[in-house]
Amino acid sequence: MLNIPEYLTTDPKHIGVKQYYARYKALIRAVNEVQNRFENGTWPGVRPTQTEVVEIFVSKSQYHDYMTKGFDDISNYPVLKEWLEGGENSPTNISVWGFEKPQYSFNDLMEEKERMGNKKIDKGKSKGTKGKGKEGEGDDKEAKKSKKKKSKTK
Repeated sequence: MLNIPEYLTTDPKHIGVKQYYARYKALIRAVNEVQNRFENGTWPGVRPTQTEVVEIFVSKSQYHDYMTKGFDDISNYPVLKEWLEGGENSPTNISVWGFEKPQYSFNDLMEEKERMGNKKIDKGKSKGTKGKGKEGEGDDKEAKKSKKKKSKTK
């Protein structure tokens, strides 16, 4: 129904991060295909859950623990994305990783993303500008409290 190549669904003992990326892309396409076909009424029967589609490719824990952490933001790392997608003009192993090995792992990917962190595409936000506990935020709160106390005592 979804025309998924068998090599993306078998469970080999050791595959590298490039092969997992191919699975990830196929998984995303399959989830979108199910959604689209269900919405336009061409999906036969009961719609599978996203987890059921994920488990065609990998276990749900592998998906959440590795694939989403490794690949959801890969567009922020253009060199890594080009390398993962392969092709004639993709960067070499040495130019991306700085070392050669038969297969690269999720650990290699996460370490390289961390190393490249300051080179990723800036989306207008820098560290410390969202969420709780921002640098300087405590100082602002303390200043506001101090002003309130002063105004009450006058």
